[in-house]
Amino acid sequence: MIDFLLPQLSINIFLQNLSLALVEIMRAVTFLGEEYFYMVFMPLLYWCIDSRAGFRVGAMLMFSNGIVGGIKMLFHAPRPYWLDTNVIAHANETSFGLPSGHSSNAASVWGVLAYSFKKRWVTAIVVILILLMGLSRMVLGVHFLADVIAGWLLGLLMLLIFIKVEKPVAAWYKRLALRDKMVAALFSSTLLILPAFTFSWLLGRWPIPEQWAVNAAHPIAPFSPEGSFTIAGTWAGFLIGASWFTLRFGLFNARGLWLHRVLRFMLGVIGVFAIWFGLDQIFPDSANSIGYLFRYIRYAAVGFWVSGLAPLIFLRLKLASVHTEPD
Repeated sequence: MIDFLLPQLSINIFLQNLSLALVEIMRAVTFLGEEYFYMVFMPLLYWCIDSRAGFRVGAMLMFSNGIVGGIKMLFHAPRPYWLDTNVIAHANETSFGLPSGHSSNAASVWGVLAYSFKKRWVTAIVVILILLMGLSRMVLGVHFLADVIAGWLLGLLMLLIFIKVEKPVAAWYKRLALRDKMVAALFSSTLLILPAFTFSWLLGRWPIPEQWAVNAAHPIAPFSPEGSFTIAGTWAGFLIGASWFTLRFGLFNARGLWLHRVLRFMLGVIGVFAIWFGLDQIFPDSANSIGYLFRYIRYAAVGFWVSGLAPLIFLRLKLASVHTEPD
């Protein structure tokens, strides 16, 4: 693996030497794949633009991250700046490199967005963003070209699978009682934990070359399953919240007056960060089963707020409505 990656270091170095302005632009691009961005973008899409598209994007984001996390551990490949200090690290990453999660998410998540809206201008923007996202990861020194290509291919594969299975899975889920939907949500969330947790357990004793950590110049924890509990908790809370709200009130309608949309977003995002930050101050943040459990609960609370509690508050404040036509 190392022999395959080493020749690609020249690509990272070449891109980084093109322009300092390019590096700053690529910092902005790569932010579109960060947790903080999705914590704002997903609620915006769900509350203010199209709740159906928001649900699709949320589902794809969770499952894409769950799969990529496990594959990274399976290949346990380094990042460029872990191998060569001539590559400048314009971002710090603690996980393995292959495949690129940002590139995979760009292809799958933004691909679902294009699939949902089916507009040429949306598709054109999505294609450009997918290409720029891969480029940004190489310019910032955190991924090889092979990582990016693998991420794109994996993301495209997940997108095609999603398009194929969405309707039959949605039809099956819709027929379930609320209790069974909650069970399905919790069970599916454990499947998101399984890949990273399994490979962390099987490969966690693999000796990470000391030079990688030295070159990185910051702590790395590439076998940590912590991220999978973040993803799983968010998915469980989000799915349970959407199921409860839809059964009780109907499908949330993200349309309406633009003033109402702005107010929904402002109030809702305050709630997102209040829960996210508040529980972070209360819950233990340790790299063990207790810490992982509380991380799951914390992010489940955020997910439930986005799809359940916040829409309920919007209804009560008469800032939103529900669809009257069948889902």
